[in-house]
Amino acid sequence: MDLFFPMVFLRFYPFSTKSYWDDLVQCPIARGNANGLSRLQALMATVSLRRTKEKIHIVLPPKTIRMCNVALSAEERKLYDDVEARAKIYVENYIAKRSVTKNHSMVISIISWLRHTH
Repeated sequence: MDLFFPMVFLRFYPFSTKSYWDDLVQCPIARGNANGLSRLQALMATVSLRRTKEKIHIVLPPKTIRMCNVALSAEERKLYDDVEARAKIYVENYIAKRSVTKNHSMVISIISWLRHTH
């Protein structure tokens, strides 16, 4: 599902249509069907260009990570808390249904979004 949202953003029809995505990519992958993965790989090869540092012969400095803590306004804090509460409900439902593994990418996305906006 992580790759469906960029398809929507890019308006990459028909892959930006949820039912089409589910039928040809998401469901086959979830069932372990190799066709879903091969379709996804073909799609990504079509819409993406990947160059590694080695291929472009460029020397980059080492990556540095800077963390900036920013105080949220009252409105931003309320929005964050609302999203956090909804995210908690989603994750708790996955846990209750014992489907965390099946929905791990969604759980990781939720946690990642909350971490980046906290």
